[in-house]
Amino acid sequence: MLTVGAGLAVTALAMGRQSLAGRPVQVKMTHYPVPKDNGWYGYVQAANSLADTSPSVDESYGEARRLQGLTEVVKANSKAIAVFNGAVAKECFSPLPEAPDGPIPLYAPLRNLSRLMVLVGRDYEGRAQYEDAFRTYGDIVKFANDLCRGGVLTQRLTGDAVRYMALHEVRIALDQGHFDARALQALVPRLLAPRVPLADTLAWHWAYEKALLRYAVAEEAEKPTHEVLRLPKGVTMEQAMAAYERATAALIQHAALPYWQAVRVKAPKGPLGMKHVGTFGELYRKVRVAEASDEASVRGTLLVVALELYRLRQGAYPESLDALVPDYLPEMPLDPFAGKAFRYRRTDDNFRLYSVGQNMKDDGGVEPKPGKAGTGDLVFR
Repeated sequence: MLTVGAGLAVTALAMGRQSLAGRPVQVKMTHYPVPKDNGWYGYVQAANSLADTSPSVDESYGEARRLQGLTEVVKANSKAIAVFNGAVAKECFSPLPEAPDGPIPLYAPLRNLSRLMVLVGRDYEGRAQYEDAFRTYGDIVKFANDLCRGGVLTQRLTGDAVRYMALHEVRIALDQGHFDARALQALVPRLLAPRVPLADTLAWHWAYEKALLRYAVAEEAEKPTHEVLRLPKGVTMEQAMAAYERATAALIQHAALPYWQAVRVKAPKGPLGMKHVGTFGELYRKVRVAEASDEASVRGTLLVVALELYRLRQGAYPESLDALVPDYLPEMPLDPFAGKAFRYRRTDDNFRLYSVGQNMKDDGGVEPKPGKAGTGDLVFR
């Protein structure tokens, strides 16, 4: 078996002859210009500059959320923070890994870098510098978006996890009243910034998989093990890859659908008999659910921010979300699990806001029970 750093494994590529039929299809790659001064390399440098502190960044992040006693960890990592701040101000595009061992060793440091920046935001909160705190959380959201610009599916999942981390901090700060109008206004542009479509990530992922398969073929030719690739007699690697590319193209079409529509359309499978752990199957399903949950989190947080801005200016929350457009939001964010507006109702001195969540049913704003993932609603207030 050939294990690769993107978190995938090429096992037996067993192709049934009937899967080879079909017209040739080429996966189309959307062109993204690679910046001359690419912020990606700044992120890598910052991640590799994390200081060895006690407690560590990871330990400080994992403790109960506290806003004091973080100054030493922040000071010890001043170099990494400065490099991150320089990188986040730039355009970014992540190159695909060139070697089969891939970028996976880098993912953990990148996650730790985002945790460090969360600690920076908490430190600002503890000193009541709310605008700086929210700007920092917004920068982490931009960092998460940048992780999705290029790279394979597992890198995109890392970006989703980083974005969730930042939005979680924002919602806690909002619930605790650690904000003012300037802080909220600093965050809005980051939440409105679009992400690279999942279909583009799938195309990049295919480019990497194709290079990886060719590497596997060369390795097998040099040192036959019969463990990496097994093709039926008379089936060439080119035929097998053409079938794989047709299936990838169909999957990209499926990925272009909004989640609430995509779940009603059966996702295409890989060519019959292909036992390849990668673009198809569980990883794709995991990405689709994570993407919808992540997008619901972004949009729900954006709505909470807009509602708080409305209250600060008008003295009370609105009766309807429609009151937020166009003065507070350019358009109404839709629940990705429903294709409709988020559920909202004003209470005496607060409000209830939620997405119907993965089960796509309105459970009245009831959150999932512990250990019951995929049930209940995603509640934002």
